[in-house]
Amino acid sequence: MTPGQSGKFKAVFHTRWLTFHGSVDALISNYSSLVSVFLEEKSGKSLSLHKPITCYKFLHVTHFLADVLLPLATLSKSFQTQDLDYTEVSALLHSAIQSIESAGKASSSNLGKFRKAAPEEPQVGKDGTETFEFQGHTIRDSAKQRKEAVSICESYVAGVVRSMHDRFADNDDAEVLTALGNFFNPTVPRSDKVSDVDVVSEYLGSVGSESAVDGLDLFLIYMHSLVDSGSKVVRSSRDAANIALKKRDLYPAAAESAERLLVSPVSTVDCERGFSKQNLIKTCLRSRMSVGRLDKLLRISLDSRTVDEFPFGKAFKQWASVKSRRILQ
Repeated sequence: MTPGQSGKFKAVFHTRWLTFHGSVDALISNYSSLVSVFLEEKSGKSLSLHKPITCYKFLHVTHFLADVLLPLATLSKSFQTQDLDYTEVSALLHSAIQSIESAGKASSSNLGKFRKAAPEEPQVGKDGTETFEFQGHTIRDSAKQRKEAVSICESYVAGVVRSMHDRFADNDDAEVLTALGNFFNPTVPRSDKVSDVDVVSEYLGSVGSESAVDGLDLFLIYMHSLVDSGSKVVRSSRDAANIALKKRDLYPAAAESAERLLVSPVSTVDCERGFSKQNLIKTCLRSRMSVGRLDKLLRISLDSRTVDEFPFGKAFKQWASVKSRRILQ
């Protein structure tokens, strides 16, 4: 948001990180106007809201939250993408945690800018009160407020990081998915994948595949030969998994592993998006809509491609192959 630009106030929903970030960001950009409105109202409710937001602790914590909630909002958006696979989760999570732990320390951050505008230490005015001017308004200040603000921010960061670690804690499934991600990662040296091959082989054995170790080693030799030769075919884990699928007849164990890695659900965003679309389509005025019609409308609505991008030729071939048809030339 550019300087001097105001943002619309947003409601906060406890299940959505994006609303947290948007509401805090709007509060910061509209802070001066908000305080002025509360002062102009002169009502008891307005004055009761004016007092808690015109103190150092509130401004410190609010600007700090803006810095912390930004990487959380970015992480939330990343998990809402349709083509996300497990190989990207670890990097996204670690980068978000690093950004959260270093939030507010840079001078260009929201908290850094606020600290520049506020005095380094509480200043006692002529009337004996500790105040300072911020965006044209008088802000109450004290050493106690500053200490409490720092303590609140440290506790919040510790709680968020702990919650993220708990939610993405290692378990048997995570071990297998991590091994699969490392196995297909072309940037990980083949010599470092010995334990990953064992984990993947043991997992495949538990789901009915046998003698997987030799087949997995053969695929690794082939994949890293492509990488070492400078081939641009293998640039990511997804590329390697797709190669395994194309070479299924040669490397069946690797192809089985690739299928299980690519279809592993990372988030429930697709289900949530489907329910949201369903509620928009089947309203109280369309309660008698059949399941078949609802299914077709849902599929059209969830397909985000434009008309120009729709593969009409492929759709026609699919339609024509369903049964013997007489195609007029």
